[in-house]
Amino acid sequence: MATEPLDSAGLRVLIVDDSAVVRSVLQRIIEREPGFQVVGTARDGQMAIERCRELRPDVVTLDVEMPVLDGLGALPGLLGCNRELAVIMISSRTARGARETIDALLKGALDYVTKPGQAESRDEALAQLSAALTPKLRALAERKRHSLPAARSLSSSLELQARSPEQRSAAARESLGPRAPSQRSPERTQLSGSLPPLRGEPRVLAIGSSTGGPAALAAILGSLPSDFALPILIAQHMPETFTRLLAERLSEVSRFTVREARAGEQLRPGEAWVAPGNHHLTVVRAGTEKLALSLNSDPPVNCCRPSIDVLFESLAELAGRHTLAVILTGMGHDGRSGAAAIRKAGGVVLAQDEASSVVWGMPGAVVAAGIAHAVHPLDQLAGEIAQRARIARALARAGS
Repeated sequence: MATEPLDSAGLRVLIVDDSAVVRSVLQRIIEREPGFQVVGTARDGQMAIERCRELRPDVVTLDVEMPVLDGLGALPGLLGCNRELAVIMISSRTARGARETIDALLKGALDYVTKPGQAESRDEALAQLSAALTPKLRALAERKRHSLPAARSLSSSLELQARSPEQRSAAARESLGPRAPSQRSPERTQLSGSLPPLRGEPRVLAIGSSTGGPAALAAILGSLPSDFALPILIAQHMPETFTRLLAERLSEVSRFTVREARAGEQLRPGEAWVAPGNHHLTVVRAGTEKLALSLNSDPPVNCCRPSIDVLFESLAELAGRHTLAVILTGMGHDGRSGAAAIRKAGGVVLAQDEASSVVWGMPGAVVAAGIAHAVHPLDQLAGEIAQRARIARALARAGS
């Protein structure tokens, strides 16, 4: 396909899929979006790398399962062409497709969409795929308008994955030490002055994430110190199968046991649970002092199940001021009302900054509403989380 000029505000897209039908469908979806132009296609990963060098696209839609060289195998070569390249994986809902998609997200892919399942017609399949892909394209266009590189937030997590456990531990210890003023970004300034009033020792860390979340979660969990003692609850927008595999991969890159949440399990220090796809995760009383996990299939909230708001509001009610909540990269505003409930109950809310977010929708909504106590770059969040937990624990032990 010949290249055509595109104005500086537009984004150039390369479509990679071994199916001519899927390539045609993706091209129809993408070219309906203002500010996007399909500059080429490829039927396997090796051809994709060659075409990437030739066409210099801004965005690549990359099929997971292909002959010659699959999507996961092609990803390093594509990112080598352009460090700021935005790669969106096109995955099947099979176990293999989900596993390789998770790996791709942890190795530099920006996001993913799943191929339609049992669509009754080509038009229905087109509608389903369009509904999944179009919001992600619009988010990329918004970043382009603000001149924010789409893959910037992945650099810290990718560097982290290449380190040994000892190097990750050293990085975590360093992040807890004093920081020179020149190392602080303007966004890192506390929004409410210094540390907010610590009315109770944090007893649970809750994290909400969406687009760009897997890599951000790996960066944080991989950098928390080994003595971090809070149970961790995670609501990541993902479907079934994907969340179980995400938990397994996060467990491999951190010092914590990370599992997909199961109803009835009690919260234990130093363990992490990921809300399963298609289920809301909440907490319930387990005796007078303990909390346990609970799952439900209530209607989606903010078009999401699991919903961050559902998890956060549950913690606000039962853990209140003992909750430390973090909102990471993601589209939309899920988590805003739940974060407000946690703050009202006396808990602490942190948000990822715009420069390090793949999409600043969710953390931006929390910041714009005045809910966040502080905003931090991704590579400083683990140190800030650990520091706040440590200081609060010390004050609680001293009887403050």
